[in-house]
Amino acid sequence: MHCFSYQLRFCVEPAMKSALPLFVCSLLSAWSLSARLCAEEAAAPPAHDAVAAIGAALGEYVDAFNQRDVDALKARWRPEGEFFDIASGAQTMGREAIANNFRVLFSGHDNLSLSGRIESVRFIRPEVAQVTGVTMTVGAGDEPLASNFTAILVRDGERWLFDSIHETPLPAVVAGRRAEPLESWEFLVGRWVDDNQDARVTTIYRWGANRSFLVRSYTVDRGDDQLVQGTQVIGWDPREQQIRCWTFDSNGSFGEGVWSASEDGWKLKLTQTLADGRVAGATQVITRVDENTLLVHLVGQEIDGETLPSTEAVRVVRAGGRDEN
Repeated sequence: MHCFSYQLRFCVEPAMKSALPLFVCSLLSAWSLSARLCAEEAAAPPAHDAVAAIGAALGEYVDAFNQRDVDALKARWRPEGEFFDIASGAQTMGREAIANNFRVLFSGHDNLSLSGRIESVRFIRPEVAQVTGVTMTVGAGDEPLASNFTAILVRDGERWLFDSIHETPLPAVVAGRRAEPLESWEFLVGRWVDDNQDARVTTIYRWGANRSFLVRSYTVDRGDDQLVQGTQVIGWDPREQQIRCWTFDSNGSFGEGVWSASEDGWKLKLTQTLADGRVAGATQVITRVDENTLLVHLVGQEIDGETLPSTEAVRVVRAGGRDEN
């Protein structure tokens, strides 16, 4: 997608070539439901509530990005904030310049979704923290891209503000080749339809760039005006040594999950932030009947701690061949 990459590049070119500021991805990744905050030792170990406050600050930053609120994003930076793209050497200095890059980004891209996770929080001093993590971003019609980031946050009264973010793409050995653990999923490529009385769900699976990720695009039609569209990216996490996925719905909800193999299919443990801010979780059980048929049902569903009944299995069948792109 032209300059749109996980490398924090503010390259402004004609038409749609404005780049995605990678610090957006960086910050968005920090706050997924499975985000892990791990405070390491420093000269004066801070209280646990300082780690929680940093997580909350990152969450507010993500909310502002999802709402395309440039003023709110700008307010999360120190006046002298700096972004540095390690891959290209590009540097953006000052929160005014950073805010302008957000304006360029939002004007050039109507549908961006970002996710990821924090790997660690290390306190350099009680009022200065270093945050590292991995990010994932998806744009409509574009390939998923991943990156590592390191951010420095400084406490300003009751708030934690970004002082700097350094971004670098994942190593080519990971991002530039097909992930072997996904090879057995080749049969999913193509178009699938749910045989469900409550809604018609149409899904298309395709390989992403270099066959390193499997990208699922889907629509949910319940027969009313509330058509939901979404994207799910499935990939191998080389750090955690497991298959993960990131999901984004047009209704504003987003989440992620972890896949595990079962005797005749897979289990997907999902967490989701709903459009109204509630937190949902469930385990999706997928049974492979044959090359053209799956059975899918949800167990262990809950929303904000309230348990919901499991669903009956839904039959999902292939519609057409495997040449969908």
